[in-house]
Amino acid sequence: MMFTKHEISEEEHDAWWEKTSDDSSKLWLMFSHKGVDLGVVYFTDIDNEAMSAYWGFYLAGDALFAAHKLSKWMVWIGVEREVIDYAKKVLGLSQLYCEVLEENKAVIKLHEKSGFKEITHTHTHTHTHTPGVRRFLLQFSPTEPRG
Repeated sequence: MMFTKHEISEEEHDAWWEKTSDDSSKLWLMFSHKGVDLGVVYFTDIDNEAMSAYWGFYLAGDALFAAHKLSKWMVWIGVEREVIDYAKKVLGLSQLYCEVLEENKAVIKLHEKSGFKEITHTHTHTHTHTPGVRRFLLQFSPTEPRG
């Protein structure tokens, strides 16, 4: 979840990427649909011992979806399914956490339909609780061992 309120400068972004790209507890992936780059998915606080991570995503602006006649809601649903599958089969996780702004009712409903349950705390999370942010957890058994 992005907590930065100001527009991020190129220098800030470059410094962030240099630090993030060397961190094995983080993974950032681009996603596209029919050759159109639509956003990024990220996993943070990856804990191989606990088999857990946080995840989130950022989508491109509405204009890109409109220009390619794509449904943003259908992309959200597809991304959520792919993320869960990737977490199980590629990362070998058994717990997937996420955070959602309280007013983002559509995403909260999507997470709940995917099996996420709201939680009030987690011992593995590195951030302090932020007012207006709800936390969710999906627990599952990995379907394939990491390799």
